[in-house]
Amino acid sequence: MQRSNTYIIIFTLVTTIIVGGTLALTSIALGPRQAKSIELDTKSQILGAVMQLEKTDDALAIYDKRIRSVVVDYQGSEIKTDAKGNPLRADKVNVAKITN
Repeated sequence: MQRSNTYIIIFTLVTTIIVGGTLALTSIALGPRQAKSIELDTKSQILGAVMQLEKTDDALAIYDKRIRSVVVDYQGSEIKTDAKGNPLRADKVNVAKITN
């Protein structure tokens, strides 16, 4: 069966919009889970560098119990807050943005 060019273009646009919208909604819905997974992976890797972890261990609880986050400047002085007065955490610091 022969289809007109208009039909093909409209079908392609509608399909693209539906699939694109579905992918966008899925990405938004899974964003918090992805952030939690990245945090778990990062903390597990840090713990794995200093101790043996089992699959059944709760890496987040062990990390919070055993690891202390400290930010220091190039002179070795501890920095507790940023320029706005917010507390600093070593795993959240963007070194490129620090101007002190």
